[in-house]
Amino acid sequence: MTKKQWLGPAAVTTALVAVVAVGFLGPGAGEDEAEPPPRAARSATPTPRPTTTATATARRATQVPDLDRVVGRRGPEVPPGGRSPTSDKTQSKLWFHDGRWWGLLYDTRAGATLIHRLDPRRRVWVNTGVVVDGRDGARADALWDGHKLYVATGTTYESGWGSPPTARQVRAGSAVLQRFSYRPDRKTYVRDPGFPVRIHSGASESITLDEDSTGQLWVTYTRLRKVFVNRTTGGDRSWGRPFVLPGPAARVNSDDTSGVVAFAGGEVGVFWSNQNTRTFYFAVHDDAADDRAWRIEVAYGHHFSGCSRGCANDHMSLKALPDGRVFVAVKTANRVAGQPFIVLLVRSASGWAAHVAGTVEELYTRPLVVLSAEKRLVYLFMVVPEEGGAVYYKKSDVDHIEFGPGLGTPVLSGSGRINNPTSTKQVVDDRSGLVVLGSDGRHAPSGQAVKTRSRYWFNTVPVG
Repeated sequence: MTKKQWLGPAAVTTALVAVVAVGFLGPGAGEDEAEPPPRAARSATPTPRPTTTATATARRATQVPDLDRVVGRRGPEVPPGGRSPTSDKTQSKLWFHDGRWWGLLYDTRAGATLIHRLDPRRRVWVNTGVVVDGRDGARADALWDGHKLYVATGTTYESGWGSPPTARQVRAGSAVLQRFSYRPDRKTYVRDPGFPVRIHSGASESITLDEDSTGQLWVTYTRLRKVFVNRTTGGDRSWGRPFVLPGPAARVNSDDTSGVVAFAGGEVGVFWSNQNTRTFYFAVHDDAADDRAWRIEVAYGHHFSGCSRGCANDHMSLKALPDGRVFVAVKTANRVAGQPFIVLLVRSASGWAAHVAGTVEELYTRPLVVLSAEKRLVYLFMVVPEEGGAVYYKKSDVDHIEFGPGLGTPVLSGSGRINNPTSTKQVVDDRSGLVVLGSDGRHAPSGQAVKTRSRYWFNTVPVG
């Protein structure tokens, strides 16, 4: 299996919103601002998401899985309370190399995130002792490019629709890049000299990274109600100034997120949600072009790809195939029975196409997409019920996408509160298999108190 490989084309019409030049921010511009107070509600903003009558009806009609049925394996303990260590939604915590699966797992004794190795015989995660980040509030995104392990790790804050972070939370901490080399003689990784290096100051909703065809690293994150991008300049130890993507579409809600993907052998894409306009967008940059040149597309919403209302939530997972296609699993903000709730979006040379994987009745959440070029398969992992419980998956042929009815196949279950599945950026194959990692949520179903220690959960899914 190779590193995540780049996508190309697949399905409907692309709405081109703009081809514009974006100017870099001045020194510190946008980086130390306080979070502005939320605006008054307007007709252009999405409706807040209380449990409506339609949603309550759908919830009662949902096929509730047996959350006590044990599927998968319990892993190490996770810190009680606080944010899930397997979040954020756009990040990847696992990778495959040298015949082994590796992961970024938090160690409660060390009080830090460390590199772990999965022992396939004993089916346990082995702590290698290699520290990635000692900050409790940091969340990491891992990229193994076949030569080096890159980890973007940053302090994050939690926000929700109508509940933005405080100015202090936005200013706190920073995001950094770590680089590690693999030692095959020791079967472990070592941090390279000169790292970590700072990517940006302050906290963000999330951060993800990828590497383009020239070796330049790119990251994206949302903060201060804007979609930011940054990239290396002249080497992976040197980062430029963060800048905001061009156009009004990149002005978002404080709850929105973004993700970056390199694809088609020569392009980088930034995908993000905009809950103010109820739309998902995709910005494309050619590797050989000026850093300021981006093409902005509507991926879902604005009556595009068959959606006109309730199209955008802040849940997304994006990956790419070697043929150039981009696959993005998203959750909508729909709340009426029968409407799409989990949708797989596919971008090809023909444009964007939408494939419904679950409607409001299923109440899925936190979709995760993993691809197999060898087997021509797309795997879609989803949490059910919506407040957290178990992880199920469905799969489909990548060339003829169709997801069957029902919940799918359970992959992580047993505590009644498993959430936030994560895996790898890489395409998977027979040799690698597919590993999914999740963690216990902070609350038991129906608001019951959590009486047991929280843990990681993981399982292996055969590819084919």
